[in-house]
Amino acid sequence: MKRILLATRLMPELGLKGSATYLFEIVRLLSESGWEVRVAMMTSTYAKRGLTPWTRVPADVLALADVTSLGGKRVGTRIFPTNFGPHKAVISLMSAYKLLPEGVRKGMRRLAGPLFGAVAKQSRWFRPATEPEKRFVGAQINAFKPDILLVNYAFVADVLDVPEASGLVKAILSHDLIWQRMENEELGEQRHEWSRELEESLYRKADLAIPIQQEEAELIGSISDGPEVCCLPMPTRPVRSDREPIPGRCLFVGSKGIFNNAALEWFLESVWPLVREKNKDAELVVCGTVCDDFEASNGVRLLGRIPDLSGEYAKSELCVVPLRFGSGLKIKLVEALAHCRPVVSTGVGVQGI
Repeated sequence: MKRILLATRLMPELGLKGSATYLFEIVRLLSESGWEVRVAMMTSTYAKRGLTPWTRVPADVLALADVTSLGGKRVGTRIFPTNFGPHKAVISLMSAYKLLPEGVRKGMRRLAGPLFGAVAKQSRWFRPATEPEKRFVGAQINAFKPDILLVNYAFVADVLDVPEASGLVKAILSHDLIWQRMENEELGEQRHEWSRELEESLYRKADLAIPIQQEEAELIGSISDGPEVCCLPMPTRPVRSDREPIPGRCLFVGSKGIFNNAALEWFLESVWPLVREKNKDAELVVCGTVCDDFEASNGVRLLGRIPDLSGEYAKSELCVVPLRFGSGLKIKLVEALAHCRPVVSTGVGVQGI
């Protein structure tokens, strides 16, 4: 049986966020195609789990792949930290910070100023691979002996340079082009910490790049001395329901983040009042951690994170994807279509379809 080692900071997980869902579907596709998969978590803290003394590994992930973690020991479906170095402390503090209401976070940013900015920079989602992460991946290669080393996102592509990876097929799962995402002014100073030239240099480390949509596949394919390119859109299965949708019910699904927050804020301010003028019974249901930064209002219900969204899709007449910034393929749109729901979207929301 062929083996593939997936080096990632993000746990493959359904219902957490689009990128985690896509990663889970990739793991499932590989497993069902006969590959033995090991997920090498390059941090034992992920996705706002920093307030608990452990990280939960979804059982459906363990049914498809082995999971190991840097600085952690897995016992069943829990990863317990084995060290509490400075980086873990930073991640835990940022995880706690992200759970606070946006108003409180803005106040903290004003008070803390440069110190807060320095801490935030250490936990940037696009920070390069660290030396401990590289050593961890090297050790996993020695232990697992994979045929392919697949890294999740180009910003950690430095792990492809570890000596242990010599002779392996080296691949990058791209999700999106980070330099395109960084063109958005909403990201503030983060925009100056990344460039197209930097990203292209990282892709040159790989034998194979796996973008999520064709337009980005063409851009990666144009890199001089770049990798081979294989476009792999979001693997999905149609989900049918006999349930009749609730008239006037709309659904928005999104995790907490700059792009989803900006999209929902704009939609609530500029679009939803017009909908309510035409149909006073219209209801917008919002699912996902994006709810943390908003308050329910007339005709708007915030349900938070729902592990299985099938019921919410079935009850909704249509889904909205009001994104105004971003890149890649919008997983929320693919999921809505897979659940046979009509979608109203901005142009950005349908990129890659």
